[in-house]
Amino acid sequence: MAPAFSETLQGKVSTIEVAPPLKENAVDLNDFIGVWKVEIPKIRRKPTVTITSVSEQQVQGTYKGLLGTFPLWGNYQAQTGEVRLFVDFSRSKLARMTRKSEKAIAHMTGKVNTVDRTISGSASLPEFSSRVFAFNGKKAGSESRTN
Repeated sequence: MAPAFSETLQGKVSTIEVAPPLKENAVDLNDFIGVWKVEIPKIRRKPTVTITSVSEQQVQGTYKGLLGTFPLWGNYQAQTGEVRLFVDFSRSKLARMTRKSEKAIAHMTGKVNTVDRTISGSASLPEFSSRVFAFNGKKAGSESRTN
């Protein structure tokens, strides 16, 4: 039997990372990012909520309404669609005039449906002694999407 000899192979190994395909029921966080036209019918308000980023369930954006434009933050559970948003009205003229700027945080709790691009829930507004009002809205520029 002839002795075996070995030869070292030389070469370059590279890997390419490919994102796993989205599961059929997975939610794209970017579906929540954008401009939402919201309505609070009981008090005849139609603010615009702009979600600028969603990262690790944390939401950032702005709320633009009758009193001006204010920072918005909160959290969003993409799998369930549950959202909790806070709007800081402390810099509004109304809050400063009434000296209630430390309590000028609105709370919005609701549910986002990214398929029909709607949002609904309840809002507790400091200018109304934190009374709770129903709200609903639709993502701007979003007629029904087809998959």
